[in-house]
Amino acid sequence: MGIKQENSFDTESKRLNALNSYDVLDTLPEKEYDAIARLASYICQAPIALITLIDGEKQWFKSKVGLEINETPRADAFCNYTIQSDHIFEVPDALVHEELKTNPFVNTADGIRFYAGAPLIDPDGHRLGSLCVVDRKPRQLTDEQRDALRTLADEVMSHLTLRKQKRDLEKSLDLHKEFSKLFNSSSEIHFIAGADSNIETINNAVFNILGYTPEQAIGKSLWEFVVGKNREQYVPMIEQAVKSQKPFELETETVTRTGEVKHLSWTAINSGGKWYASGRDTTFQQKLIEETRQLSLVASKIKNGVVISNADDKVVWANDAFEHITGYTLQDVEGKFLGEVLQGKPKDDDAERTLIEAREKKHSYEVELSMVSKDGRPLWIAVTNSVIYAANGAIESISG
Repeated sequence: MGIKQENSFDTESKRLNALNSYDVLDTLPEKEYDAIARLASYICQAPIALITLIDGEKQWFKSKVGLEINETPRADAFCNYTIQSDHIFEVPDALVHEELKTNPFVNTADGIRFYAGAPLIDPDGHRLGSLCVVDRKPRQLTDEQRDALRTLADEVMSHLTLRKQKRDLEKSLDLHKEFSKLFNSSSEIHFIAGADSNIETINNAVFNILGYTPEQAIGKSLWEFVVGKNREQYVPMIEQAVKSQKPFELETETVTRTGEVKHLSWTAINSGGKWYASGRDTTFQQKLIEETRQLSLVASKIKNGVVISNADDKVVWANDAFEHITGYTLQDVEGKFLGEVLQGKPKDDDAERTLIEAREKKHSYEVELSMVSKDGRPLWIAVTNSVIYAANGAIESISG
C-alpha cells in the first residue's frame, strides 16, 4: 500500500534513533499506559484503543484495549499515516478512504471502519507512534473528544519521557559507581581543586601516600602540602597553565601528615576555573636516582674498570677506568653484550664451566680472563660480575 512519506530518509533515520533511545519496544505492559488507553476508549466511546510505536518494519502496541494481537506490519498500520504530521489523523469511514479501503484490516466482515490517532511527539519533535481509537462502524469524534485524545497522547509521551529519564539516571548512577570504584582503587592521587586551590574531591590514595583521609584533605589548600621554600618556583608554571588550559607536568616535595617529605610527580590541567590533577609517589625512584648518582661518582673515580648492564645484559654505563684498561669507550660497548666486545678466555676448564653456567642462569660470578685490548695488547683481568635484583625478585641490573 503506497503511503506518501512527508519525512525524508534522514528525518526518518533520526526518528528511529529517537524511538530506540526510549528502549520501550517489546517491553511488558505497564499500568500507567493501560490506564490511559482505557480512558481514551471511554472518552471516545470506541471499543478499541491502542498506544502504538512505529519502528522500521512494524507497528507495536505498548498498550491495547479491545484487541488481542501485539503488532502489525508497518505497511498495514493506520498509525503510519498519523506520524506524517503533528495533527490528529481521523478516518470517518475507511471503506471510502482512497488509500485505506484496500487495507487487509478493512476488508473483513468486522473490519476497521473508523480510526482517529494523535501522534506521540517527543521533546525533539520526533513522532514515535500514536494514541489511537478504532471502531467497526463509521463515525466521527466530537471536538471535545479530539481535545481529550490530544491531551492523553501528550500524557503518554510524558510517561515515556519520564521513563527514559529514569533509565538514563539509573545508567548514570551505575556509571558513577563504577567510576568511583576506579577512582578510589587507583594507587595514584587524583583530585579536583577550585580556583582558590582548595581541594574539593580527592581519592583514597591520599591516605596511602600522605597519611590523610579524603575527608581530612578536602577543604585544605594545595599549598599546605608543598614544602614552603619550593612554592615560588611553581608560580610561573601555574600562571601559564591557567592561560593555556593545557596539561602540564611538575615535580613537588610534598609534606605528609607526619611531616615526612615525599617526592610526587604530577600531571595537571586547569579547566573551567578548576584544577584536575593526578600524582604518583616517586620518592623511592628519586632515592634510587640519587644513590645511583653517588655510586656513579664513586665508580668514575676508582681505578678498577666498572661496567653496568641492564636486565637484558646490555651495557648502559662504563667508567673511565674501563676505557683506560681495555681501550674501549662507552660508545664502543653501549647497547651491546659485553662478551661481544671483550672476548676473553677463562684461565682453565673449571673456570670456563663456572662462567658458562653463571651466564646461563644469570648468577653473580668471579673469574679471571685472558683477553686482548682494543689496541691489541694481551691482558689478564679479574672479573667480578654482580647481579642486582629488584624488590619483586626480577633482575634490575648487572654490574662488573
